[in-house]
Amino acid sequence: MLKKRIAVACTALALTAMVPVALTRAQSSLPKSKVVKVRDNFFYPDSLTVPKETKIIWRWPRSPGDVHDVYLTRRPNGVKRFHSELAASDYSFARRLKKSGQYTMVCTIHAEMSMKVKVRR
Repeated sequence: MLKKRIAVACTALALTAMVPVALTRAQSSLPKSKVVKVRDNFFYPDSLTVPKETKIIWRWPRSPGDVHDVYLTRRPNGVKRFHSELAASDYSFARRLKKSGQYTMVCTIHAEMSMKVKVRR
C-alpha cells in the first residue's frame, strides 16, 4: 500500500513539474512584437534583429512633433512594399514581418531618418 501511495505521489509531482514547461513552450510560440519609437528625425531603436512572424509597431509620441511616416525601401524578394500615413502625434503603424532577410525603412520627409530590421530564419 505504501508503494502505491509513493507511486501516486511521484506521478503527481512529475505532472506538476511539467506544467511550467508546457506553459513556457506555449508562451514562446505566441507571436512576438517589438515597438519602435518614431521621434523627431530618428527611429528608436534604429536597428533590430527579430525572428520571423514578429510584429513591428511604430509608435508616434502623444505630444505633437514633426510629421513622419514609415516607408519600406528595401525588402526580401516577394515582400510587398508598405507605407504608413503621415503623422505628427498619437499614431501607430504595424506590420508583421513574415519573410527572413533585410528590411530598410525610411521617413520620406527626412532622408536621414532610417532604420534596418534583420529577420532571422
